[in-house]
Amino acid sequence: DGIASCGAGNIVISTNLPGSAYQWQVNTGTGFVNMTNNATISGSNTQNLQISSAPTNWYGNQYQCITNGIAGNIYTLKFIAYWSGTANTIWSNPLNWKCGVIPDLNTDAILNSGNTLVNANATCRTLFVGNATVDVSVGVNFMIVK
Repeated sequence: DGIASCGAGNIVISTNLPGSAYQWQVNTGTGFVNMTNNATISGSNTQNLQISSAPTNWYGNQYQCITNGIAGNIYTLKFIAYWSGTANTIWSNPLNWKCGVIPDLNTDAILNSGNTLVNANATCRTLFVGNATVDVSVGVNFMIVK
């Protein structure tokens, strides 16, 4: 299962298993380890794990809850930015992105419609262009990582 975040606000993940004892775990690429509460994580021993303002370099982290000794579903964190273009056509204007966050190298950018102008160096993880156009100004570097 995937968890999509725009990089702003809170993320809540709920275990799929009922029970009375909960331990959330994270896999950042080296296997699952138990989580503890900190400035970003709360609810590590409850049904609902809360992640506040996760950095986008957590893209791909996997989360699971051990409920009464049984591993539940695995949830993979992704960061996605949706283009709205409500302010103007400039890629680097946060008002043009639905969550007010400009994509970075760990963010999937989705442009379903409209026109976009990349007039300053920019990077995104992946780029999906539906019924939209993306123009890149001469001399500007626009990098798509994946």
